[in-house]
Amino acid sequence: MAQQVFSEPIGFSDFTDPVCDTIDGLNRVVGCMQVLDASLFSVARAIYGRRLQKNERLAIQFFDPEYDEPFPHVQSQSNSFIVVNVEEMIRDVPDGFTEIPKVSKFFSSAFRARGFVNRERKVGLLVGERLDTQKIHYLIPVIVTLTPWFWGEGKPPMTQEESELMAACAKNSADNFRAALGKLTKYYDFKSAMTRELLEGFETKGLASRLESTKNELAKIDRKIESLYSEINTLLPKRNDLMSTIFNFECNPQNGVNQVLDFVLNSKSIIPRRGMDGSVEFFTITYTDNYDTDMLETFMQSRVSWITSRPGVKTLLKALFIDESCKLKTYACFRMSPDIQINPIKYPNKPDECADYFPNVHVIFHGCTGDYKRSFADAAISGDYIMALNLMVASTGSLNFGDPIVMNTFTSKIMDFKGRCIEFPDGTCMTPADAVKRLEGKK
Repeated sequence: MAQQVFSEPIGFSDFTDPVCDTIDGLNRVVGCMQVLDASLFSVARAIYGRRLQKNERLAIQFFDPEYDEPFPHVQSQSNSFIVVNVEEMIRDVPDGFTEIPKVSKFFSSAFRARGFVNRERKVGLLVGERLDTQKIHYLIPVIVTLTPWFWGEGKPPMTQEESELMAACAKNSADNFRAALGKLTKYYDFKSAMTRELLEGFETKGLASRLESTKNELAKIDRKIESLYSEINTLLPKRNDLMSTIFNFECNPQNGVNQVLDFVLNSKSIIPRRGMDGSVEFFTITYTDNYDTDMLETFMQSRVSWITSRPGVKTLLKALFIDESCKLKTYACFRMSPDIQINPIKYPNKPDECADYFPNVHVIFHGCTGDYKRSFADAAISGDYIMALNLMVASTGSLNFGDPIVMNTFTSKIMDFKGRCIEFPDGTCMTPADAVKRLEGKK
């Protein structure tokens, strides 16, 4: 067993993200493992979240003799799956439980474990001897055997993806487990839930900040009026304007709320993610469509080094930006605060949706937005969130052939990129290297 089952802890997963507390079904699988591993809890949520009835819940609990007195607690539980770690295997069957002999028989060659079920209280109990992270991974599939009330006639059968997840628990790769677990996210609307959690009331924060700033400025002007009465004729018009602004804010506190939420929910080009510091990061995906073809042709004729330095680069550039016989899929990442302060993010931890998108070199490697910096500032001044989001997408689709630093980076990385970021008119997507072979007629 030790050579077959992965021992790397699963610290977190999509099914332990706080957004699960807002998804019906997942939010009724509660509790956690009292070790630095979320594998069992993640599997329980992935499988049972959609099987729980409206009035049902399932508690996942872990008891360790070093910290707990488990069995008095176990016998009072209901609607639970419980793991008890013991130094020495118990001899008796806990009151109210029936032993499932095949559990101990299955694991007998690796370590000692026993499984019990209380059907009346809907409790599955797994007792393991000196459990560690690796053993817990190996034990996870037993959860199906020890929760029989979820299975059988009239109940949804186990799906192909769920079977693959059970099998992955006994493999030697944590990556296989993560991949199998990820396939079950399709049964839950994570994107909408995450978008609502991150962006609900996003504009309200900006409105509050602007309201507070306006009030502070009004107070400053009032003090100046008191000490500088001679300037009153100059200051009163501005004061009246500010009073009007405050009146509009306070009379319409929800004006414009959820523009960002509604826009992103309906956009195929923007993916919101939670940043490391709790802020909202916006990943943008699009085609590179803003470039100067004439400038590129001039550089090709003069044989500049960033075109001739790598085999295949010239062929690819010509097809993408002169002949336009294929397109480059690209992504970038930005951070936008509620008061529309926008900053590019270098080297972000990109989501899976961006795997087949080549990074926008200006943003991802150089943290630069070029000529769009002024436009971002205009959006902030006007308070236009939608303009700011559209500018992010437009900036992502730009490539400046006139910047040698950027183009050196672009051509040094494009041919080694492993994602299928080159799209042909027939819908075929290829890696840059494979695209060059197709363009040059190579088998």
